[in-house]
Amino acid sequence: NAMPTESLEAYDAYLKGQQFLKTRLSEELEQAILAFERAVELDPGFALAWVGLAHSQVWATQLRDDLPETTRAIRQEAIDRALDLDPLLGEAWTAQGEIYYNQGRVEDARQAIQKGIELSPNYADGYFLYAQTMQDLQHIREKIAFVEKALELDPRQPHYRSILGLEYVRMGDYAEGER
Repeated sequence: NAMPTESLEAYDAYLKGQQFLKTRLSEELEQAILAFERAVELDPGFALAWVGLAHSQVWATQLRDDLPETTRAIRQEAIDRALDLDPLLGEAWTAQGEIYYNQGRVEDARQAIQKGIELSPNYADGYFLYAQTMQDLQHIREKIAFVEKALELDPRQPHYRSILGLEYVRMGDYAEGER
């Protein structure tokens, strides 16, 4: 694997952004946005940092329960930049799918996230986000399998665990859901 950036300072900002992003807490998501903005300022060619910026914007706006047009434009611009820099970056395709999903374009979301999983099979968020596109009960076992795969790849992500528990409860397996 090639280094995603030559700038250690940009990479450090990116890693800080990733740490803040994983918490899914409102205040820390704002810090994630600042860290990813710093990373792309230091290295505008750092595709993964653009993906991080888009993801943090998505989560922050969901927690604030607002989706202003400016935020939507920033998210899409970040993904467009990432895909221009590296059209084979699975994380970018996954983020594009997340944007489609938030726009209600579920089939487009599934296709983009599937492409993301194919290109970056070790990216846990790809499996988790694909699972989120399955809302009907007839696909609940498949959804659980995708969330479990995400947990296998990133076992320290509490958000995955809480969603997995909820899905087991939806399925009627309360003991497994509580676990």
